[in-house]
Amino acid sequence: LAPPHGNPAGPEAFARLLATLDEIEPADQERAMQEITDQVARDPVAGEAKITTAAVYLDPVGPCGLATCVATALFRNDRPAARKAAGRLAALPVPGLWDYRVLAKLAALDGDLTGAEARCRAGLDRYPDADTLCREHAALLFCLGRKAEAREALRRSFSGHGQHAIAQRREQTRQWKTQFDEAVAQCVTEMTTPNAIGWAGRYRATDRIPRIWEAHRIDCDETRTTRTVAAYTNTLMFDAIVDGMTARPTLSKVINFGTLCGVREAAMAARHPNHLWIGYDFSSDATALNNQHFQADNLLFSSDLKGLLHDLAARPGESLLTHCRSADVMLPEALKQTYRTCHAGGVDLILAAEYFSVCPETADYPDFSTAAADAVYWDGVLMIHDYARVFPLVGYRVVSDTYRPVPLLVRDHGLQDALLVRLVLAERV
Repeated sequence: LAPPHGNPAGPEAFARLLATLDEIEPADQERAMQEITDQVARDPVAGEAKITTAAVYLDPVGPCGLATCVATALFRNDRPAARKAAGRLAALPVPGLWDYRVLAKLAALDGDLTGAEARCRAGLDRYPDADTLCREHAALLFCLGRKAEAREALRRSFSGHGQHAIAQRREQTRQWKTQFDEAVAQCVTEMTTPNAIGWAGRYRATDRIPRIWEAHRIDCDETRTTRTVAAYTNTLMFDAIVDGMTARPTLSKVINFGTLCGVREAAMAARHPNHLWIGYDFSSDATALNNQHFQADNLLFSSDLKGLLHDLAARPGESLLTHCRSADVMLPEALKQTYRTCHAGGVDLILAAEYFSVCPETADYPDFSTAAADAVYWDGVLMIHDYARVFPLVGYRVVSDTYRPVPLLVRDHGLQDALLVRLVLAERV
């Protein structure tokens, strides 16, 4: 969208670029369209203006132009416009690799996982060596319960040059993997060595909190649901909570564990004034910032979990504690201690909405049916917990356990094509 000197390319030049991309090899087109899509995501309004004016010079608008229309509409949260452009894209006689991916992602965002899987399958019939599409297909298969097929799709996607990247990452993270194994064996709740896996100091540093709080406020805002993995994951979680509120009218208190910035709790408090929304974070600096920026009669922030639960117990109604993008940095024993605190404090429901992804150690999704562990090492300082195993150990019964893909058009996370969100709801027994 902008040449190296920084001045935006004019609409006629952009139209020529899109027309040229329509004619190049699928893999090269895919890479170029990903770059354009990532740029559009940074300023969707400007992107919409750019593609609208460029369309004047395109007769007809080709697949790359239509795919860009889908992206800009999604990033502006205009789902009807995205579907309209997607309908024109799907009607083209020979869809390209990027077209199949765009159409599958839109179907998944609309909740049609079966349709999205069919799009991926059709794309792989035409482009069998498309590794990214293969991993996106694996994610959809896993969400649909076809786990053996999903694992086979992952194996195929890493059978070529991906093997080297996986082996390289495995070597880069060996130290963290060793730390994880030792911490689990010794039932450690928190590592004390800076930058070690399970070290909470990185989230308590007073000098870092304002910066990461502000980044979280921007990235997790609801308006960015289709532009950042953080916002999308939060939206999945809060949508599940609203569904729970509808199913259980007595549910009136919601605690977001590890809230950092309370922008989403503030939005929910405004939207659901008859429910109490609480953001908990063990950083008192984050809590102070939340109290400074967000106030409402049905909104609270705290850094004292036990004290908070004690006070909430005196209020009428059922309570739910939820978390996303929090447990993946907590060692298994720390997570279980938190859940035990919830049980002792009378929390009725817990909703885990955490990432579930390919582990470099195995180049596969975790297989907890064969792993005799509460968690497995994931990547960097992250881990993946087996909530179906953990909850019964701490006094909760699993009510539902589902997986959702992360079908965003923008690149925002490592191995995002295979990334899933596991939503596990458990009730106190």
